[in-house]
Formats: sequence, structure tokens, C-alpha cells
Amino acid sequence: MATTPNIADRAPMATAPEPGPGPGLLVSLSPHAPESLTPMLGRLAEAFPAQTVLVATPDPAPANAAPAANIQVLPYAPPAPASSSWLLTAADFLNTYKLAGEHNASACLLLGPEAHTLTPEAIRGLANAVLMQKADLAMPHYELTPHDGLVNSAILYPVSRALFAARPRFPLAVDLAYSMRMAERLAAC
Repeated sequence: MATTPNIADRAPMATAPEPGPGPGLLVSLSPHAPESLTPMLGRLAEAFPAQTVLVATPDPAPANAAPAANIQVLPYAPPAPASSSWLLTAADFLNTYKLAGEHNASACLLLGPEAHTLTPEAIRGLANAVLMQKADLAMPHYELTPHDGLVNSAILYPVSRALFAARPRFPLAVDLAYSMRMAERLAAC
């Protein structure tokens, strides 16, 4: 498995290669607010201007906004209502794997509920780590201000350390990219 360095420190990446027989990338979005879905689709179109991108979303696309020509929206119904929209579940990975297999995608990109705030360069860098650099898993490393991780570092980490003798320091990110090989392994678990 590979991780990408801090996206802010990276040089601009080249655009992803042209897709083969199927689309190269399936982007699975977690539930978004209706007003953030349109900007998210625009950022994806800007991140991958010369590539067909499949976008799976449980949210209906707004009627007044048509996605760009290279964006194909695939609505899907999540298997169960999520108790927390900021958390990825096993069903999210399995659903993404099934959709990617049905549409012959070579890589998957799971983006969390705040993905509309990512820059197109950050989205493209995350996907290119899997598409061009042949990594199986790519996770971003976000820069945090001193108060961003306050709940984790001041409350959750000490409590989990005291109660369970566990030292969780970095939970799984809600934004990640992975290859179909990694998707198959996750689906098999």
C-alpha cells in the first residue's frame, strides 16, 4: 500500500491518461447537501477534463444543473441509511466495488461529505496516485490547524488509551483512492 505525500506540497500533476475500453475512474460520493453536489460535479469536471468519469451518488442531481459532458452521474440507493454521514462503512466499499465492476472502471475514488471543498488539483493528485503511479491505496494527508484535532487529541485519544490500552492516532480518512485490486481484496473481507 502507498500513501501520497501532502497534496499541498506536491508539484502540479499531469492529467490522467485517456481511458481504455471502460472509464478509468469511478468516483463514489457520500451523501451531500443539494447545494454542494453541483459544485462537486464541477470540480470533478475541472479535475479530469479529458477523461470520462463515472460519479456514483445517492443524491439526486439538481434539475437545473447539467453536469459536464465528461461526467456521467450514476444514482444508487445505499443499502442502509447511514447513521453518520462522515463515516465510511463496509457497505460503501462493497457498493463502490460492484459499481466499478459493472462499468469496467480501473480505479475508485471515495470522497466524503466535505469533498466539495477540495481543489481540482487535490482530487486529481489523489486519483493519479492510483491511476498513473500504480499504487493500490492513496490517502491524503491534510494540514490541520492547532484546533482542528482538538476533540481527537484532548478527549477521544486519552479516553480510548485509558479504557482500552489502544493508541489510535490516525483514523481512516473519508477521502481515498484505491485500485480495483484493492477493491477486490476489500470486498472479499
